[in-house]
Amino acid sequence: MAKVVVRNRRKVYAVDELTLHEKWDLIWIEKLNKWQEIVRKNGHQRIACEPESPRFTPEIGIIARWANTQRVQARRGLLKDWRFKQLQDAGFLFEPLDTYWHRRYEELLDYKNKFGHSNVPKYDNEYFKLGKWVGEQRYHKKRLSDERIRLLDELEFDWGIKRHKWDEMYGWLKDYYEEHGVAYVQRDMTQGYNGQSLNRLNRWCCKQIWYYNRNMLSKDKILLLNNINFNFNLKESILENDWELNFNKMLEFKNKYGHCHVPVNYEDRLFYYWVHRQRTKRGELPEDKKRRLNEIGFIWHWEEHNWELNFKLLKKFYEENGNISIPNENRKLSEWVRYIRKVKKGHFNYQLTEEQIRQLNSINFNWSPGRGGHNIHKKEKKEV
Repeated sequence: MAKVVVRNRRKVYAVDELTLHEKWDLIWIEKLNKWQEIVRKNGHQRIACEPESPRFTPEIGIIARWANTQRVQARRGLLKDWRFKQLQDAGFLFEPLDTYWHRRYEELLDYKNKFGHSNVPKYDNEYFKLGKWVGEQRYHKKRLSDERIRLLDELEFDWGIKRHKWDEMYGWLKDYYEEHGVAYVQRDMTQGYNGQSLNRLNRWCCKQIWYYNRNMLSKDKILLLNNINFNFNLKESILENDWELNFNKMLEFKNKYGHCHVPVNYEDRLFYYWVHRQRTKRGELPEDKKRRLNEIGFIWHWEEHNWELNFKLLKKFYEENGNISIPNENRKLSEWVRYIRKVKKGHFNYQLTEEQIRQLNSINFNWSPGRGGHNIHKKEKKEV
Protein backbone atom coordinates (compact mmCIF):
# COMPACT_ATOMS: atom_id res chain seq x y z
CA MET A 1 0.00 0.00 0.00
CA ALA A 2 1.30 3.46 -0.86
CA LYS A 3 0.91 6.66 1.09
CA VAL A 4 -0.62 9.46 -0.96
CA VAL A 5 -0.59 12.98 0.42
CA VAL A 6 -3.53 15.14 -0.59
CA ARG A 7 -3.28 18.88 -0.04
CA ASN A 8 -6.46 20.87 0.48
CA ARG A 9 -5.62 24.46 1.31
CA ARG A 10 -3.67 24.27 4.59
CA LYS A 11 -4.85 20.86 5.77
CA VAL A 12 -2.84 17.73 4.90
CA TYR A 13 -4.41 14.24 4.91
CA ALA A 14 -2.60 10.90 4.72
CA VAL A 15 -4.65 8.57 2.52
CA ASP A 16 -4.04 4.84 2.00
CA GLU A 17 -4.56 3.95 -1.68
CA LEU A 18 -3.64 1.10 -4.05
CA THR A 19 -0.86 1.68 -6.56
CA LEU A 20 -1.68 1.55 -10.27
CA HIS A 21 -0.07 -1.90 -10.66
CA GLU A 22 -2.05 -3.21 -7.72
CA LYS A 23 -5.26 -1.99 -9.34
CA TRP A 24 -4.37 -3.80 -12.57
CA ASP A 25 -3.70 -7.01 -10.65
CA LEU A 26 -7.13 -6.83 -9.03
CA ILE A 27 -8.78 -6.21 -12.43
CA TRP A 28 -6.85 -9.19 -13.85
CA ILE A 29 -8.10 -11.47 -11.06
CA GLU A 30 -11.69 -10.28 -11.64
CA LYS A 31 -11.41 -11.18 -15.33
CA LEU A 32 -9.92 -14.57 -14.48
CA ASN A 33 -12.90 -15.30 -12.21
CA LYS A 34 -15.28 -14.15 -14.96
CA TRP A 35 -13.46 -16.38 -17.48
CA GLN A 36 -13.83 -19.41 -15.16
CA GLU A 37 -17.52 -18.66 -14.80
CA ILE A 38 -18.04 -18.56 -18.59
CA VAL A 39 -16.02 -21.78 -19.11
CA ARG A 40 -18.08 -23.62 -16.46
CA LYS A 41 -21.27 -22.43 -18.16
CA ASN A 42 -20.21 -23.33 -21.75
CA GLY A 43 -18.27 -26.50 -20.97
CA HIS A 44 -15.33 -25.45 -23.19
CA GLN A 45 -12.77 -22.66 -23.59
CA ARG A 46 -13.67 -21.47 -27.12
CA ILE A 47 -15.30 -18.22 -26.09
CA ALA A 48 -17.11 -16.44 -28.95
CA CYS A 49 -15.39 -13.16 -29.82
CA GLU A 50 -17.17 -12.48 -33.14
CA PRO A 51 -20.25 -10.19 -32.99
CA GLU A 52 -21.97 -12.49 -35.52
CA SER A 53 -21.98 -15.37 -33.02
CA PRO A 54 -25.39 -15.99 -31.38
CA ARG A 55 -23.68 -16.35 -27.97
CA PHE A 56 -21.78 -13.09 -28.25
CA THR A 57 -22.31 -10.30 -25.73
CA PRO A 58 -20.12 -7.23 -25.09
CA GLU A 59 -19.03 -8.69 -21.72
CA ILE A 60 -18.11 -12.06 -23.30
CA GLY A 61 -16.22 -10.22 -26.05
CA ILE A 62 -14.09 -8.46 -23.42
CA ILE A 63 -13.23 -11.76 -21.69
CA ALA A 64 -12.46 -13.44 -25.06
CA ARG A 65 -9.99 -10.67 -25.95
CA TRP A 66 -8.49 -10.92 -22.44
CA ALA A 67 -7.95 -14.69 -22.86
CA ASN A 68 -6.26 -14.16 -26.25
CA THR A 69 -3.99 -11.53 -24.68
CA GLN A 70 -2.87 -14.04 -22.01
CA ARG A 71 -1.94 -16.57 -24.72
CA VAL A 72 0.02 -13.98 -26.70
CA GLN A 73 1.90 -12.78 -23.61
CA ALA A 74 2.68 -16.37 -22.52
CA ARG A 75 4.01 -17.19 -26.00
CA ARG A 76 6.25 -14.11 -25.94
CA GLY A 77 7.42 -14.67 -22.35
CA LEU A 78 5.77 -11.48 -21.06
CA LEU A 79 3.30 -13.09 -18.64
CA LYS A 80 4.13 -12.68 -14.93
CA ASP A 81 5.01 -15.91 -13.12
CA TRP A 82 2.21 -15.67 -10.58
CA ARG A 83 -0.34 -15.01 -13.33
CA PHE A 84 0.97 -17.97 -15.33
CA LYS A 85 0.60 -20.15 -12.22
CA GLN A 86 -2.94 -18.91 -11.63
CA LEU A 87 -3.92 -19.76 -15.21
CA GLN A 88 -2.37 -23.20 -14.99
CA ASP A 89 -4.27 -23.93 -11.78
CA ALA A 90 -7.51 -22.84 -13.51
CA GLY A 91 -6.88 -25.31 -16.39
CA PHE A 92 -6.29 -22.53 -18.92
CA LEU A 93 -5.41 -23.89 -22.41
CA PHE A 94 -2.59 -21.85 -23.89
CA GLU A 95 -3.01 -23.61 -27.25
CA PRO A 96 -6.80 -24.06 -27.66
CA LEU A 97 -6.60 -24.47 -31.44
CA ASP A 98 -4.68 -27.72 -31.04
CA THR A 99 -7.44 -29.10 -28.84
CA TYR A 100 -10.10 -27.90 -31.31
CA TRP A 101 -8.24 -29.47 -34.26
CA HIS A 102 -7.97 -32.87 -32.57
CA ARG A 103 -11.63 -32.78 -31.57
CA ARG A 104 -12.64 -32.15 -35.21
CA TYR A 105 -10.25 -34.90 -36.28
CA GLU A 106 -12.04 -37.33 -33.95
CA GLU A 107 -15.35 -36.28 -35.51
CA LEU A 108 -13.91 -36.92 -38.99
CA LEU A 109 -12.73 -40.35 -37.86
CA ASP A 110 -16.25 -41.19 -36.67
CA TYR A 111 -17.64 -39.90 -39.98
CA LYS A 112 -15.29 -42.16 -41.98
CA ASN A 113 -16.21 -45.19 -39.88
CA LYS A 114 -19.89 -44.46 -40.53
CA PHE A 115 -19.85 -43.59 -44.27
CA GLY A 116 -16.60 -45.17 -45.48
CA HIS A 117 -14.98 -41.93 -46.73
CA SER A 118 -13.81 -38.55 -45.43
CA ASN A 119 -15.39 -36.26 -48.08
CA VAL A 120 -17.80 -34.42 -45.83
CA PRO A 121 -20.30 -32.39 -47.94
CA LYS A 122 -20.14 -28.70 -47.21
CA TYR A 123 -23.90 -28.18 -47.60
CA ASP A 124 -24.97 -30.99 -45.25
CA ASN A 125 -26.89 -29.38 -42.38
CA GLU A 126 -26.03 -32.19 -39.96
CA TYR A 127 -22.27 -32.05 -40.63
CA PHE A 128 -22.00 -28.41 -41.69
CA LYS A 129 -19.27 -27.43 -39.17
CA LEU A 130 -17.25 -30.57 -39.87
CA GLY A 131 -17.55 -30.00 -43.64
CA LYS A 132 -16.33 -26.43 -43.21
CA TRP A 133 -13.36 -27.65 -41.15
CA VAL A 134 -12.50 -30.29 -43.81
CA GLY A 135 -12.51 -27.59 -46.48
CA GLU A 136 -10.15 -25.45 -44.37
CA GLN A 137 -7.67 -28.33 -44.12
CA ARG A 138 -7.56 -28.63 -47.92
CA TYR A 139 -7.23 -24.88 -48.43
CA HIS A 140 -4.47 -24.48 -45.80
CA LYS A 141 -2.58 -27.69 -46.56
CA LYS A 142 0.73 -25.84 -47.05
CA ARG A 143 0.41 -24.41 -43.54
CA LEU A 144 -0.39 -27.72 -41.84
CA SER A 145 2.30 -29.48 -39.82
CA ASP A 146 3.71 -32.80 -41.04
CA GLU A 147 2.05 -34.53 -38.08
CA ARG A 148 -1.43 -33.27 -39.02
CA ILE A 149 -0.94 -34.20 -42.69
CA ARG A 150 0.11 -37.70 -41.59
CA LEU A 151 -2.99 -38.08 -39.41
CA LEU A 152 -5.28 -37.01 -42.27
CA ASP A 153 -3.52 -39.30 -44.73
CA GLU A 154 -4.23 -42.21 -42.38
CA LEU A 155 -7.93 -41.54 -42.99
CA GLU A 156 -7.33 -41.61 -46.79
CA PHE A 157 -8.13 -37.90 -46.80
CA ASP A 158 -8.97 -36.61 -50.30
CA TRP A 159 -6.81 -33.52 -50.87
CA GLY A 160 -8.01 -33.09 -54.48
CA ILE A 161 -11.64 -32.40 -53.64
CA LYS A 162 -12.07 -29.88 -56.48
CA ARG A 163 -12.21 -32.62 -59.11
CA HIS A 164 -14.35 -34.74 -56.81
CA LYS A 165 -16.78 -31.83 -56.46
CA TRP A 166 -16.83 -31.30 -60.25
CA ASP A 167 -17.66 -34.98 -60.81
CA GLU A 168 -20.45 -34.72 -58.23
CA MET A 169 -22.01 -31.71 -59.99
CA TYR A 170 -21.56 -33.32 -63.40
CA GLY A 171 -23.39 -36.42 -62.18
CA TRP A 172 -26.20 -34.21 -60.95
CA LEU A 173 -26.43 -32.43 -64.33
CA LYS A 174 -26.33 -35.76 -66.18
CA ASP A 175 -29.27 -37.05 -64.13
CA TYR A 176 -31.16 -33.84 -64.89
CA TYR A 177 -30.39 -34.24 -68.62
CA GLU A 178 -31.65 -37.82 -68.70
CA GLU A 179 -34.90 -36.75 -67.03
CA HIS A 180 -35.60 -33.47 -68.85
CA GLY A 181 -33.64 -33.81 -72.11
CA VAL A 182 -31.70 -30.56 -71.63
CA ALA A 183 -28.27 -30.04 -70.03
CA TYR A 184 -28.90 -26.60 -68.58
CA VAL A 185 -30.91 -25.24 -65.66
CA GLN A 186 -32.52 -21.83 -65.96
CA ARG A 187 -31.73 -19.28 -63.26
CA ASP A 188 -35.36 -18.81 -62.18
CA MET A 189 -35.94 -22.54 -61.62
CA THR A 190 -35.87 -22.86 -57.83
CA GLN A 191 -37.81 -26.06 -57.21
CA GLY A 192 -35.97 -28.85 -55.49
CA TYR A 193 -34.28 -31.70 -57.32
CA ASN A 194 -32.96 -34.67 -55.38
CA GLY A 195 -33.42 -32.64 -52.21
CA GLN A 196 -31.27 -29.70 -53.36
CA SER A 197 -31.88 -26.31 -54.96
CA LEU A 198 -31.43 -26.03 -58.72
CA ASN A 199 -29.92 -22.56 -58.31
CA ARG A 200 -26.70 -24.24 -57.22
CA LEU A 201 -26.63 -26.31 -60.42
CA ASN A 202 -27.38 -23.19 -62.48
CA ARG A 203 -24.36 -21.39 -61.00
CA TRP A 204 -22.18 -24.41 -61.76
CA CYS A 205 -23.34 -24.46 -65.41
CA CYS A 206 -22.56 -20.75 -65.76
CA LYS A 207 -19.06 -21.36 -64.39
CA GLN A 208 -18.39 -24.06 -67.00
CA ILE A 209 -19.37 -21.64 -69.79
CA TRP A 210 -17.18 -18.91 -68.25
CA TYR A 211 -14.15 -21.26 -68.03
CA TYR A 212 -14.77 -22.57 -71.55
CA ASN A 213 -14.83 -19.09 -73.11
CA ARG A 214 -11.46 -18.35 -71.46
CA ASN A 215 -9.84 -21.66 -72.46
CA MET A 216 -9.65 -22.69 -68.80
CA LEU A 217 -11.67 -25.91 -69.07
CA SER A 218 -9.75 -29.17 -69.54
CA LYS A 219 -10.36 -31.33 -72.62
CA ASP A 220 -11.71 -34.28 -70.63
CA LYS A 221 -14.32 -32.05 -68.96
CA ILE A 222 -15.32 -30.59 -72.34
CA LEU A 223 -15.72 -34.13 -73.72
CA LEU A 224 -17.91 -35.18 -70.79
CA LEU A 225 -20.13 -32.12 -71.17
CA ASN A 226 -20.42 -32.65 -74.94
CA ASN A 227 -21.64 -36.19 -74.25
CA ILE A 228 -24.80 -34.73 -72.70
CA ASN A 229 -25.17 -32.01 -75.40
CA PHE A 230 -24.11 -29.18 -73.10
CA ASN A 231 -24.46 -25.87 -74.97
CA PHE A 232 -21.33 -23.75 -74.43
CA ASN A 233 -22.81 -21.00 -76.64
CA LEU A 234 -25.88 -20.73 -74.51
CA LYS A 235 -25.56 -16.98 -74.01
CA GLU A 236 -25.65 -16.36 -77.75
CA SER A 237 -28.67 -18.68 -78.10
CA ILE A 238 -30.54 -16.86 -75.33
CA LEU A 239 -29.77 -13.46 -76.89
CA GLU A 240 -30.93 -14.69 -80.30
CA ASN A 241 -34.21 -16.00 -78.89
CA ASP A 242 -34.67 -12.75 -77.00
CA TRP A 243 -34.18 -10.72 -80.19
CA GLU A 244 -36.76 -12.75 -82.11
CA LEU A 245 -39.25 -12.43 -79.27
CA ASN A 246 -38.91 -8.63 -79.14
CA PHE A 247 -39.01 -8.33 -82.93
CA ASN A 248 -42.40 -10.06 -82.90
CA LYS A 249 -43.50 -7.59 -80.21
CA MET A 250 -42.39 -4.79 -82.54
CA LEU A 251 -44.61 -6.18 -85.30
CA GLU A 252 -47.58 -6.36 -82.92
CA PHE A 253 -46.91 -2.78 -81.77
CA LYS A 254 -46.88 -1.46 -85.34
CA ASN A 255 -50.03 -3.34 -86.30
CA LYS A 256 -51.77 -1.83 -83.28
CA TYR A 257 -50.51 1.80 -83.43
CA GLY A 258 -49.40 2.19 -87.04
CA HIS A 259 -45.80 3.20 -86.26
CA CYS A 260 -42.62 1.90 -84.58
CA HIS A 261 -42.13 4.64 -82.02
CA VAL A 262 -42.26 3.07 -78.55
CA PRO A 263 -42.77 5.87 -75.98
CA VAL A 264 -40.52 6.25 -72.98
CA ASN A 265 -43.37 5.54 -70.55
CA TYR A 266 -44.44 2.35 -72.34
CA GLU A 267 -45.72 -0.26 -69.90
CA ASP A 268 -43.38 -3.04 -71.12
CA ARG A 269 -40.08 -1.55 -69.94
CA LEU A 270 -37.92 -4.47 -71.17
CA PHE A 271 -39.35 -4.06 -74.66
CA TYR A 272 -38.63 -0.31 -74.62
CA TYR A 273 -35.02 -0.97 -73.55
CA TRP A 274 -34.67 -3.48 -76.38
CA VAL A 275 -35.81 -0.84 -78.90
CA HIS A 276 -33.34 1.64 -77.44
CA ARG A 277 -30.50 -0.91 -77.69
CA GLN A 278 -31.21 -1.49 -81.39
CA ARG A 279 -30.63 2.23 -82.02
CA THR A 280 -27.50 2.57 -79.89
CA LYS A 281 -25.98 -0.75 -81.14
CA ARG A 282 -26.92 -0.26 -84.77
CA GLY A 283 -23.32 -0.58 -85.97
CA GLU A 284 -23.00 -3.99 -84.25
CA LEU A 285 -26.22 -5.49 -85.63
CA PRO A 286 -25.97 -8.09 -88.42
CA GLU A 287 -27.17 -6.94 -91.85
CA ASP A 288 -30.14 -9.33 -91.92
CA LYS A 289 -31.48 -7.88 -88.66
CA LYS A 290 -31.06 -4.32 -89.97
CA ARG A 291 -32.91 -5.31 -93.14
CA ARG A 292 -35.80 -6.84 -91.21
CA LEU A 293 -36.13 -3.74 -89.02
CA ASN A 294 -36.01 -1.44 -92.06
CA GLU A 295 -38.77 -3.44 -93.75
CA ILE A 296 -41.21 -2.66 -90.92
CA GLY A 297 -40.24 1.04 -90.80
CA PHE A 298 -38.10 0.96 -87.66
CA ILE A 299 -37.07 4.45 -86.50
CA TRP A 300 -33.28 4.51 -86.12
CA HIS A 301 -32.89 8.23 -85.30
CA TRP A 302 -35.75 9.37 -83.17
CA GLU A 303 -34.63 13.02 -83.06
CA GLU A 304 -34.74 13.30 -86.84
CA HIS A 305 -38.08 11.51 -87.07
CA ASN A 306 -39.51 13.68 -84.30
CA TRP A 307 -38.24 16.78 -86.11
CA GLU A 308 -39.90 15.87 -89.40
CA LEU A 309 -43.19 14.98 -87.73
CA ASN A 310 -43.46 18.17 -85.64
CA PHE A 311 -42.15 20.52 -88.37
CA LYS A 312 -44.90 19.34 -90.72
CA LEU A 313 -47.49 20.10 -88.02
CA LEU A 314 -45.93 23.52 -87.33
CA LYS A 315 -45.79 24.40 -91.04
CA LYS A 316 -49.42 23.39 -91.46
CA PHE A 317 -50.38 25.59 -88.49
CA TYR A 318 -48.45 28.52 -90.00
CA GLU A 319 -50.15 28.15 -93.39
CA GLU A 320 -53.58 28.12 -91.75
CA ASN A 321 -53.02 30.94 -89.22
CA GLY A 322 -50.19 33.06 -90.62
CA ASN A 323 -48.15 32.79 -87.38
CA ILE A 324 -46.67 30.24 -84.99
CA SER A 325 -48.36 31.40 -81.79
CA ILE A 326 -49.41 27.93 -80.72
CA PRO A 327 -52.37 27.92 -78.28
CA ASN A 328 -52.13 26.03 -75.00
CA GLU A 329 -54.70 23.53 -76.20
CA ASN A 330 -52.14 22.13 -78.67
CA ARG A 331 -49.83 21.11 -75.84
CA LYS A 332 -47.49 18.71 -77.68
CA LEU A 333 -46.67 21.11 -80.50
CA SER A 334 -46.34 24.03 -78.08
CA GLU A 335 -43.85 22.07 -75.94
CA TRP A 336 -41.87 21.08 -79.05
CA VAL A 337 -41.57 24.76 -80.12
CA ARG A 338 -40.22 25.66 -76.66
CA TYR A 339 -37.86 22.68 -76.87
CA ILE A 340 -36.47 23.90 -80.24
CA ARG A 341 -35.79 27.34 -78.78
CA LYS A 342 -33.85 25.77 -75.88
CA VAL A 343 -31.90 23.58 -78.30
CA LYS A 344 -30.88 26.70 -80.23
CA LYS A 345 -29.57 28.20 -76.98
CA GLY A 346 -27.46 25.12 -76.33
CA HIS A 347 -29.42 23.67 -73.41
CA PHE A 348 -29.28 20.11 -74.84
CA ASN A 349 -26.71 17.88 -76.53
CA TYR A 350 -28.86 17.79 -79.67
CA GLN A 351 -27.96 20.51 -82.20
CA LEU A 352 -29.98 21.95 -85.06
CA THR A 353 -28.52 21.68 -88.55
CA GLU A 354 -28.28 24.66 -90.86
CA GLU A 355 -30.99 23.14 -93.05
CA GLN A 356 -33.35 22.83 -90.09
CA ILE A 357 -32.72 26.46 -89.07
CA ARG A 358 -33.38 27.54 -92.68
CA GLN A 359 -36.67 25.65 -92.72
CA LEU A 360 -37.79 27.29 -89.47
CA ASN A 361 -36.84 30.75 -90.72
CA SER A 362 -38.89 30.14 -93.88
CA ILE A 363 -42.06 30.12 -91.75
CA ASN A 364 -40.95 33.17 -89.73
CA PHE A 365 -40.08 31.14 -86.62
CA ASN A 366 -39.84 33.45 -83.62
CA TRP A 367 -36.64 32.55 -81.72
CA SER A 368 -37.27 35.15 -78.97
CA PRO A 369 -41.02 35.26 -78.26
CA GLY A 370 -40.60 37.80 -75.44
CA ARG A 371 -39.31 40.42 -77.88
CA GLY A 372 -41.44 39.63 -80.91
CA GLY A 373 -44.42 37.34 -80.65
CA HIS A 374 -45.87 38.43 -77.33
CA ASN A 375 -45.31 42.14 -78.10
CA ILE A 376 -47.32 41.79 -81.30
CA HIS A 377 -50.26 40.44 -79.32
CA LYS A 378 -49.98 43.39 -76.91
CA LYS A 379 -50.05 45.91 -79.79
CA GLU A 380 -53.13 44.24 -81.28
CA LYS A 381 -54.92 44.46 -77.93
CA LYS A 382 -54.08 48.18 -77.58
CA GLU A 383 -55.42 48.95 -81.06
CA VAL A 384 -58.68 47.24 -80.16
